[in-house]
Amino acid sequence: MTPILPPPAPTSSADLRIEPWPSERPLFALNLLAAAGLWLIAFVTIIGIVYGVMIGVFLFVMHLAFVSHLRGSGIRVGPEQLPEIHAAVSRLSARFGMTKVPETYVIHGGGSLNALATRFVGRDIVVLFSDLLDACEGNESARDMIIAHELGHLHRGHLRWAFVIAPAMIVPFLGAALSRAREYTCDRYGVAGAGNREGALLGLTVLAAGGRLARRVDLRNFAAQQLQLDTGLMTIGEWLSTHPPLAKRLTQIDPALAPVRASRPLGALRAVGVLAAVLTPIMLSGVAAAILVPKFAAAAATSAEDYDPAYIAPPADVADRLVEQDFERMSAFLHAEASAGRELPWNTSELYDRWHEAHPNQDEPRDPYDGMRYGYEQKGEHFRLSSAGPDDDHSRALKYDSRRRATTRQ
Repeated sequence: MTPILPPPAPTSSADLRIEPWPSERPLFALNLLAAAGLWLIAFVTIIGIVYGVMIGVFLFVMHLAFVSHLRGSGIRVGPEQLPEIHAAVSRLSARFGMTKVPETYVIHGGGSLNALATRFVGRDIVVLFSDLLDACEGNESARDMIIAHELGHLHRGHLRWAFVIAPAMIVPFLGAALSRAREYTCDRYGVAGAGNREGALLGLTVLAAGGRLARRVDLRNFAAQQLQLDTGLMTIGEWLSTHPPLAKRLTQIDPALAPVRASRPLGALRAVGVLAAVLTPIMLSGVAAAILVPKFAAAAATSAEDYDPAYIAPPADVADRLVEQDFERMSAFLHAEASAGRELPWNTSELYDRWHEAHPNQDEPRDPYDGMRYGYEQKGEHFRLSSAGPDDDHSRALKYDSRRRATTRQ
């Protein structure tokens, strides 16, 4: 566990350094590599470019509408508009060494306890939901924890690369892992902004329980809820989430709240087991399909090419004699292959390939009823040859069964 400890009080804004969460930089590099590969695929395929442009335009229009609503219906804080909030944002921005104070808006969230940071055409924006500010009930440390957390996203440049790494967000678990690491990083900013651990903890607890109940929450019991996540399915659910569980975020701020475990946590190991159990059959099926489908497709293509709609079959008695002669030759060949210790052909295509190798100067046997290759089935050490038979009487079709070494009617 890497706890989030409040840094010592700085002597100047330049002295305050917030280290990112240990996994943030490696995960960003992995997301960047994944995004680069996906961008490359998109650019070499016309469809990828078209969809990329369409999605990009759609997201830009949606964001444009949101910022327009924000600037027209939200309250932009300033020296003469909610000056205490403006002073807090300005003070914390200076502490983090930000050269510009971001635009800050307060909006009514319909009861939602939330805050966010965003950018629009190069301008940094912080959005504070009035319901969340009210829930802090005058506790400036809790309020500053929330403001500082959002400033952390801007100061760390989390939004500058959003478009570049956007394709990586579709990679299962990868983009979500980066998002969770960034949340932990910004909680460090929140602790520094709050100035004390108690205020930072209250700020997170308000997100869970609201203002009236937050002060009555037993933090140790709340933090202990993370033990319920130590299962395979719950861990997978956590890995798919963009935000870490609040119960875990509490213990990163105050390690003393961490629950005492009766045994080593096994959630990650169980999650890997669940994923392996689900994905292994899928992967094996994909490999099998990649191997078998081309073979079946080739066989089907061969059959389609061999089909001659103008072919005229001889009389049935003549066709039956030709079929029996072909079955005698082909079965003798296959029995000889088996006696020589060679495996029987896997399918019709392989049967005829091996026939041509053994009889380079002979025409291949063809079913006189339709002019196409005979049917062939291989089952272990035995095989079966089959003829199409007369179009109007399939019950007269001839089959050769190696188990009985005899040709019979179907």
